[in-house]
Amino acid sequence: MNRLVPTRTALEAAGADLGDVVKWNVPVAAGQPIQPAREAFVKMWGTRPNPPAITVAIVSGLARPEFLVEMDAVAVVAERR
Repeated sequence: MNRLVPTRTALEAAGADLGDVVKWNVPVAAGQPIQPAREAFVKMWGTRPNPPAITVAIVSGLARPEFLVEMDAVAVVAERR
């Protein structure tokens, strides 16, 4: 299952796409490597120019104990009139 589908679905619902993302936040559970999160971002972003700012934070735990990493994005979309 592609775990990035919810991100794309949310962007599309707002009339946006990945090019509108200006910031990614990636909390990673303590003790977990950050490389897989980086690889997931690179796979999703592809060869698009101008990647957004990315913050990786090592945290003691996430919303659900079985989660090892989360990703959330901030996009800027022009207001629809």
